[in-house]
Amino acid sequence: MSMQNMNVTTKKTFDISAAALHILAMTLMLMDHLWATLLPAQEWLTCAGRLAFPIFAFMAVEGYFHTHSFQKYALRMLVFAVLSEIPFDLMYGGTWFYPVHQNVIWTLLLGLLGIRLTEAVRRKGKRWAFLLVFVLVALAGMALGTLGMVDYYGAGVLTVLIFYIFRGRKWWCLLGQLLALYWVNVELLGGLMYPVRLLGMEFELCQQGLALLALIPIWLYRGRQGHHSKPFQYACYAFYPVHMLVLALVVRVLPVYITKQQLDTFATELIREAEIAGRVGSETDRREQALREQTGLNPDISWSCTGRIQLNQEVAVTVTYETNIGLFSGFGSFPITLRADATGKSEVYWK
Repeated sequence: MSMQNMNVTTKKTFDISAAALHILAMTLMLMDHLWATLLPAQEWLTCAGRLAFPIFAFMAVEGYFHTHSFQKYALRMLVFAVLSEIPFDLMYGGTWFYPVHQNVIWTLLLGLLGIRLTEAVRRKGKRWAFLLVFVLVALAGMALGTLGMVDYYGAGVLTVLIFYIFRGRKWWCLLGQLLALYWVNVELLGGLMYPVRLLGMEFELCQQGLALLALIPIWLYRGRQGHHSKPFQYACYAFYPVHMLVLALVVRVLPVYITKQQLDTFATELIREAEIAGRVGSETDRREQALREQTGLNPDISWSCTGRIQLNQEVAVTVTYETNIGLFSGFGSFPITLRADATGKSEVYWK
């Protein structure tokens, strides 16, 4: 095999397409949102999720330079930013209207608008004017991102602009990305610190600093588009609001499912107490009180009979509890009545 063929093989081996980067970023974002909603004890999920936003920011910049129409690109982003706002509010704030935090597409859109303005000056060929405008755009973007309370705030807008100003594969571009992202994520955003002991030395690792690992797949991207089609393109856009809406609904429905499981256990244990005692009386009353304290539920309980139950005589209990699914925090919510039934037979012979 010639050296040229070996180089081609090597490049193919370490190449990541734009489509693969999108899928990777969506997967990492899903992991982060699973931690935020359903699996808060699995902290490794949010650690992995730190890598998602830098990849999205990088791909937004690449999208700017590869799109045939910036107007259509920006309009598409705007439409999905609006469509994603209610799912984001439901997932993040637990309500259909949560004005103190906006979804991440607004962050990307602000960055793209800043790039558009800066590029208009760059095309005129005056480097000093270009650099001056870029600094002003970066400051304005940070201010708007912070005041608008978009996801990642001003630091998120700045991340998009970092991938713009350091776009390319020259060594100083890669170094600029690394140093700038370190400053944004570790110094500017900061956050949770993990104590680490390595080779007898102790130091702290910033959780948000794990975002720098996103540079590995980003640097493995060499301009190859990979799979591309309109359905795939819109599926990537739709994934954001759809998965947040699904998670928000699961968060609302899951407690109802857990409550139903508790009611089933409530009824089963009550009927078992009646079977052993051979009656519905003080024993079942004590068990009922213990179950109320254990579950935190205060259901209505109805027995088919009370007092002594003769050997092999059947007894039944019905446990009902009213709860509210609360899908839209009062707007569009509805109460439901959960019910659990259990039957058994007395194990006591009464003379």
